[in-house]
Parts: sequence; structure tokens; C-alpha cells
Amino acid sequence: MKIKGIGKVTYGIIIVVLLIIAGVVAYIYWPREKKAAEPIKIGVELPLTPPGAYMSGAEMKMAMELAVEEINKAGGVLGRNITLIIEDDHGTPEGGVAAMQKLITEHGVVAVVGAFHSSVTLAAMEIAHEHHIPYLTLAPWSNDITAKGYPEVFRLGLCNAIHFTNVATFLVEQNITKAALVVENTDFGLGAADNIKEVLDKHGIEYQMFKLDMGTTDFTPIMGTLKEFNPDAIVNVFTGLAGFTLVSQLYDAGIAPTHDCMLVYPLDEALTPEYWETLGEKGVYMVVYTMFHPAVTLSPKTQKFIQKFQERYNRMATVVCLQAYDGIYVMCEAIKQAGTDPKAIIQSLEKMDYTGVLGRIQFSLGPKEGEPDYMYHNMKNPPDFLLQYTRKGQLSTEAPVIWPSKYATASYTPPP
Repeated sequence: MKIKGIGKVTYGIIIVVLLIIAGVVAYIYWPREKKAAEPIKIGVELPLTPPGAYMSGAEMKMAMELAVEEINKAGGVLGRNITLIIEDDHGTPEGGVAAMQKLITEHGVVAVVGAFHSSVTLAAMEIAHEHHIPYLTLAPWSNDITAKGYPEVFRLGLCNAIHFTNVATFLVEQNITKAALVVENTDFGLGAADNIKEVLDKHGIEYQMFKLDMGTTDFTPIMGTLKEFNPDAIVNVFTGLAGFTLVSQLYDAGIAPTHDCMLVYPLDEALTPEYWETLGEKGVYMVVYTMFHPAVTLSPKTQKFIQKFQERYNRMATVVCLQAYDGIYVMCEAIKQAGTDPKAIIQSLEKMDYTGVLGRIQFSLGPKEGEPDYMYHNMKNPPDFLLQYTRKGQLSTEAPVIWPSKYATASYTPPP
């Protein structure tokens, strides 16, 4: 049927227009998948290659990736997935600076979690401070990291003043009369020695300090002097493979551990599987440290994480694993509360009250709360225990706690 006054051409044009309008309407209202929100980028700076403590760096990376997997599976943060941008600092200050610059200026991360070496952190934190990016450090212990009072810098764990004061207090309680401190010539090593010496001086205990370069592979030049000094305790403050080398050479020289000289190795390396793989029988009777133990309840989350980490990676979780895992969760909790603005994240971290695998996590305000300057943005009341290996291949969770006394399950046992 024809419509009067409308020719075939005009009629055709009307049909085309109607089809176009129908297409536009269908396009507008047709259901389709929403574009996924961009992931929130968190930077990670770790030592993953020598001369850095790459074994610990690898463990931290594992724990962080496990945390992100769990968080994203549960819906992410603010409706967005979390993605880690990981940079290797190689365990050197210049590597730390380069890693931090790349994370901030090239990748545009909203925050950075990580760090192991103090000297690396002290260099890298200047970049974070310059760009006002929150930086949650985990394993570095130099007092200066938090004592500088940078608002961007937080520490989830121990510092030299806390941990090595504890180590020295243990020595005093063991009635030590002469101690040898063998330390790496870094901010970390020298800072640790200062804190130990302060306690030893206070109690009139004689000591000698030996400082050598990080990564030292031959300690034989100091063995003669050590034998002549004849200490009844040696403290090994060497990170990385150098710490294992020192233990091995002290054993071979018959200096420590012996019935008359204990060997204290209060660093993360002593908790890794590589410790026993490298040292075997030489590692027995060592005094080591940890921040968690089955004999002490930190949190209902602790054992669940340890079991999951063991199942995933077929290795026992060490202290740095717990710190790395909690570090990601704490930063994500801050972002959840504050959004992705770095300044707001910093404010959220200051008010943080989170229960993680390390227990209750809050950050001190240092002098503002009547605490020393090194406590500024440091974790309040970080756990710290000394253990002793009493048999080859023993896990840290199986070794007896020997300090502090209120948690001790055994006393120090000297070699026969």
C-alpha cells in the first residue's frame, strides 16, 4: 500500500533512518560486559640476586604473591584487583635507588612494600620521601630508617635497638664475660654492634669487634685473633651466604660453637632450608632468633599461613615470609580505608590496627608518644624470641625457645 505524497526514494530514506535509530537504541541498551577497573599497583623492592640476601628476597616474594592471590580471589580492594610490580635491588644502595625510582616514576605505584638490607633502604627511602609515596619496610633493622622521622616510611618488624638489645640482654643473663662481635661493614651491621656494645658496656662485659665487608668469603684472617681473645660467646652479624661461611669456618677452626663458646646467629638466614643444606652438622647448637613459635600464640592466622605456605612452596615459612605476607595485607587494608591517594594511605597506616600473622599490628608515633625516635612508625611490640638448634635438620618451630625466660621451653645447652 502506498502513502500519498511520498515517493519511492523518500520512503526508502525513511526506512533507512528508522533502521539507524533502532540500531543506536539497541547499541545503547544492549547488555554487555563492563570494562574491568584498572588494577591497583603496589610496588615491591627486594634483593633477588647477589650480592643481596637473595634467598630471603625470594621467600618474601613468594609470601607476597600468596597474599595477593588471596586478596584478589576475595574481590580485591575497592572493587579492583591488586597487582605487584616487583623490582630487584640486588642488595646495593644504588640498586635500591634505581628500583624505587622505576617503581614510582615509570610504573606509577601508589605505595611500596619490601626491603631487606638497611643500607639499601636508607638510600631508597629518600626517593620515596621525595615523591611522598608510602614505603612499608619489612626486614631492614637500622635505627636510622625510622629515626629520620619521614612520614612516608613505616617498619613492620624489629629494629637494631630492639633486637640486638635483646640479644645482648640474653648474653648478660647467660653470665658471659667476653664476647666477640663479627659484623658486616654496613649500616645494619655497625648499627647492630653499637646496640650490643651499649648493653655490654653497661654490665662491664669485655668484647672485641671484627668488621669485614658484606659478602666476605674468607674469614681465616681473623681466626687467629679470635682464638687468642678466647671469647665465651660470638655473635655473627653477617647477612647472605657470608653468614653461613662464617659459621662453617668457626666450626672448622674449633672456635665455636663449643662447650666453652656459644655461637649466636640471630638473623633470618639461620631459619632458611639453605641453612641446613649448607652447614649440616655444623649448624647444631646454634642460637638463632624468630618472631613466631608454636609455643607462643601470636594470632589465629599464624599457623594457617604457615601451613598454606608449606603446602604451596614445600618449604618452611621464615620470619621474613610472615612480614612480607602481613606487609601486603596491611598496605591493602590502608588502601581500603583511604583510597589510592598516597597522602591518605600514610594517614591510614598511622591509625592502623590490624591483626595479622605476626599478631596485632599498630605503628608507634615515636617521640609523640614518649618513645625513642627510632620507634617512629615502627611496629609496636614486635615479637622476638631466641631459639637453639639441638639436632641436625631441626625446624625453627621444633627448636626450644631459650629466651625470654617467660616463654622459654628449655635452657641453653652447650655442645658436649
